[in-house]
Amino acid sequence: MLSLISELGRTPRRVLVCPVDRCGWNSDTVSELLQCKKNTSPVPSGHPLLLCDVEKVLTLAKSASLRDSLDIERVNAPGEHMNIDTPGDLEALR
Repeated sequence: MLSLISELGRTPRRVLVCPVDRCGWNSDTVSELLQCKKNTSPVPSGHPLLLCDVEKVLTLAKSASLRDSLDIERVNAPGEHMNIDTPGDLEALR
């Protein structure tokens, strides 16, 4: 987030966190999340994650878990929400 602040010249109001190993979401997933006003993630995967408490996140210790430190609302959002962690997961996409 610090690079976002540097680029924008200010703290962003919201940040969408999209890990590359959590794919399968689409523009409908993102649209659903962006309508939310709280920290939000889709069921069942948890990603992408919309962070609205950006100031709070910036005050957390580097070792702090977002899951344990923030209230995160869960919503039903479209998408396949795949998790690609192993070569076998990647092979299954073919």
